Amino acid sequence: MSGNPIVRIDPNGADDDWYQSEGGSEPIWNEGSAATIDIDGETYKNIGEKGHDLENYYHSDGTKTPVSFGLNEATVDGGTMSDHARTMSNPVVQNIHQGQVNFMKGAASVTGEALGTVGSATSLVGYGVSFVPGAQPVGAALLTLGIGLSTTGGLFQSAFDFSEGNNLKGAIGLGAIATGFGATRAINKTSFSNLEKTILIGSTEMKITILNTTLQQKAK
Repeated sequence: MSGNPIVRIDPNGADDDWYQSEGGSEPIWNEGSAATIDIDGETYKNIGEKGHDLENYYHSDGTKTPVSFGLNEATVDGGTMSDHARTMSNPVVQNIHQGQVNFMKGAASVTGEALGTVGSATSLVGYGVSFVPGAQPVGAALLTLGIGLSTTGGLFQSAFDFSEGNNLKGAIGLGAIATGFGATRAINKTSFSNLEKTILIGSTEMKITILNTTLQQKAK
C-alpha cells in the first residue's frame, strides 16, 4: 500500500484515530488523537477518524472493510455496509455462528437417536408385558407410547440426515415410517380386538425397526 493515498475525514483528530507510517504502511487503529505516535521506533501520522484508500474503508469504530468485493454476481460496497453487516462478516463472528449451527444440528441428531432408542425399548417392554396374564392393557399402553416415540425420533433423524446430505439414510428412515403407517392401517382394518391390534402393531413396528437399523448400518 505504499504511496496509496488516504481520503481523510476528521483531520483534527477529535477522537480515536487511524495512523499510518511515513513509509505508507497499512493504517492501524490507535486510541488517542495525537498528531503523531511512535511505534517500534517508527513515526506514524494521524490520518483521521475514518476514511478510505484504494483497498479499504477505515471506519470510526476501528474496523475496516474492503472498498468493494464480489458476492456471486453482485458487488458490495464495504463503505455502505451497516454496523451489523460488518459485524456478521467478521471471521470470528462467522466461526461462532457456525459453532451454534453445529451445536443445533448435533442436538437434533441426539434427540432423534434418543427418542428412537427409548421408543424401541418401551415397545419391547410393552410387548413382553402384553403376554403376562392380566397385564395386557399395560403392555398395550407401553406399546402405543413406544411406537409414538420411535416415530417422532425417526422423523427427527431423517430430517437431520437430509440436512447433512445423507439422502439414502434419510430415505430409508422415511420409508420405515411409511411402512409402519401402512402396516398399522392394514391391521386396524382387521376384526381383531383393539388390544390384539395394538399388540400386533407393536410386533410389526419392532420388526420394521430392526430392518431399518440394519439398512441404516449398511448405508454408512
